[in-house]
Amino acid sequence: MAKQRGIPKFTEAVLIRQCIAFLERNGCHVWRNNTGAASFTHKGKRRFIRYGAKGSPDIIGYTKDGQFIGVECKVRGRPTPGQAAWLALAQNCGCVAFCCCTLIHCENEWELQQ
Repeated sequence: MAKQRGIPKFTEAVLIRQCIAFLERNGCHVWRNNTGAASFTHKGKRRFIRYGAKGSPDIIGYTKDGQFIGVECKVRGRPTPGQAAWLALAQNCGCVAFCCCTLIHCENEWELQQ
């Protein structure tokens, strides 16, 4: 964990790593799902690209049974409307999908959706 004045700082990146490790210990094959946008100049022209599906969760993959899993990690705040809609659609399709704010929350949600 990053430190600030000797106190460990709990960041979203730390939570994502913890959740990935937990899910892998439980037989899932998961990875960090990066999304966002970038602008750059190529051959004198300004370019803008968006990567990843808007609203998709921080962690995606599949369970040992082949079921899709998506986990949105939030240390502060709540999921955006797009993220909440993505998770709801995935759940309605029978996927394991949830938002968590701590590792314990991730463990509990995992147990609930099994």
